[in-house]
Amino acid sequence: MIDAHTHIGRVKSWSRRLIGTVEAGLRDLLEYVESEKLEKVVLLPVAKSYLDIGEDIVKTDGVLKAYSLHPDKIIPFCAFDPEESGLEGKIRNAVRSGCRGFGEHKVETRIDREKNINLFRICGEHGLPVLIHIDSRFNPDFEGFKDVVSRLEETVFIVHGPGWWARISSEQTNEVYPRGRVSDPGDAVRILKEHRNVYADISAFSGLNAISRDRDFGRRFLTELSGKIIYGTDFPCINPEGMQFGPDKTHVSLLESYSLDEEAFRKITRENILKILRPEDHSAC
Repeated sequence: MIDAHTHIGRVKSWSRRLIGTVEAGLRDLLEYVESEKLEKVVLLPVAKSYLDIGEDIVKTDGVLKAYSLHPDKIIPFCAFDPEESGLEGKIRNAVRSGCRGFGEHKVETRIDREKNINLFRICGEHGLPVLIHIDSRFNPDFEGFKDVVSRLEETVFIVHGPGWWARISSEQTNEVYPRGRVSDPGDAVRILKEHRNVYADISAFSGLNAISRDRDFGRRFLTELSGKIIYGTDFPCINPEGMQFGPDKTHVSLLESYSLDEEAFRKITRENILKILRPEDHSAC
């Protein structure tokens, strides 16, 4: 299996039982890989820290350093702010250093703002899938995302976050993590079906909640869209119950509980992410 959504650095605990932050370094990440017998992990930087929410995740240079030490276990992504100057050159250099995707893209900018559009276009030109977080603060406005994926058909998006997964149902509430039966699939399902360039990552509590809130729907969703769903955890984040995503096996245990056929399970946990990654450029090593 490949965990397509991991970080190293410091993150806020969202547990009701653990106040403060949790820090995980490269050694901790590798311990997770070993303990869960993972083939590889995608290591995601962010463009900037958000200390007000206790988030201080390593940036692109930190990811590339980790990759240089353990290229057999780490798939590196890069992340830059769309406001940065020389953006295209920075992305080009990151690709030459081995980066195979872009993200986690987590900025306080409307998702359909032109500088975001420009960043996504550059990523598409370099063959980098963009892993993007959507909620009310970061890349807000789900409606704008619909326009983005239509305008940029050559850019592949891997989407996650509360703002995405709340749209698995057509019935909208004010809850960040809506619960209850999904009687009618929402826009997230439609987008996955209609746009070949959009995939969804089930990491963190938002993804976990979305595919478990209605088990009958969850199994149909995972089965019908097994070619568009990507397994990730958001290691080292701590969930509301005080367990750590990844080592707690919550995401993979949920997938296993649905008794998916072997092909669907393999696509979700390994093949889909490998299919959309930029190919390794051994000449750049």
